[in-house]
Amino acid sequence: MHSDSKALLSLFEDARKYKVSLGDLAWGDYPFTQDEIDLRLKNGSCYAVEQDGKLIGSITLIWEDERNWGPKGLDSQAGYIHGLMVSGDYRGKGLGEQMIDWA
Repeated sequence: MHSDSKALLSLFEDARKYKVSLGDLAWGDYPFTQDEIDLRLKNGSCYAVEQDGKLIGSITLIWEDERNWGPKGLDSQAGYIHGLMVSGDYRGKGLGEQMIDWA
């Protein structure tokens, strides 16, 4: 899991920097930490997309989201996608759409 965790942190950071370069600060100005990534892996909410053994995308699915949706986020009527990201080499090729369809 340790190597997966490091690869995922790198993907998160690349995606965060890309978002910031577009003026999107939704993921903040501060880098993700290894502890944040390890927690996502530990709770089983983070899914990876690999090609030829290389991490090329990730999606986090959660079933409650009170933080963003208030009490409605606890009604068990929906799942929530967070942290959808695609490696730079694969952006614009439909991988994100495929991950959403899978979710």
